[in-house]
Amino acid sequence: MNLRPENLARHELIGLPLTVGQSSNSCQVGLTGQVIDETRNTFLLETKAKVVCLAKKNTSLDFTLPSGQMVRIAGS
Repeated sequence: MNLRPENLARHELIGLPLTVGQSSNSCQVGLTGQVIDETRNTFLLETKAKVVCLAKKNTSLDFTLPSGQMVRIAGS
């Protein structure tokens, strides 16, 4: 299955670049890095300085697809 905006939520997200667009944790807004792991409720994001655990709930995440297209997914 090709990685497209329509199927991103059902696709493997590990390895994709990610930027935190909005979050209930204001310290995480703007963080950028690569997804290194995913659980049901969290992402592990590797930034240049550290590894950060991001809650999916109450967070909007901007993924960059291999095509260069950016897609925002809002956590519930």
